[in-house]
Amino acid sequence: MYRSDGEVSMPEEKEAIRDLIQNTAHLLNQERFVDYMNTFADTSVYEMVVRSREIGGKETVWLRLNKQDMMQLLSEVTDQVRDEGERLHLVSPINLDVSDEEASCLSHFAVFRTSTAGESHVYAVGHYEDTLVKRDGQWWYTKHRAVIHTRMLEISTHLPI
Repeated sequence: MYRSDGEVSMPEEKEAIRDLIQNTAHLLNQERFVDYMNTFADTSVYEMVVRSREIGGKETVWLRLNKQDMMQLLSEVTDQVRDEGERLHLVSPINLDVSDEEASCLSHFAVFRTSTAGESHVYAVGHYEDTLVKRDGQWWYTKHRAVIHTRMLEISTHLPI
């Protein structure tokens, strides 16, 4: 909905961010990595971390890359020996804080994996802590942080979660 001054209302901004988050999950499911990375601002960071109760709740960084390094990693996926199972991300944005040009969002996620034999199970659960910026009428990730609650992954992944 537009306000009388022509600006987009906050509910519409929140809906645009929810759409971005859902689209990001879909792009990962489809392994459309170039399109996935096109949702990130040029100076963005991707992080994959766990907080381990076994070591007093300390945070361990599994992966932290800027956009250029992440693009390089994803461009090499097809050259690697990798898990051939399909993954399905279900993401629920639960808390959005939006100002005119910046936003933060907390989303819960579950990733299901279906093996090549057709067996499905929960692969990982956790939450995203995202920061976003709006430029030229579009929302971009400046930080996409996956906090993984599952600390023992059955099959390791080199792909983003």
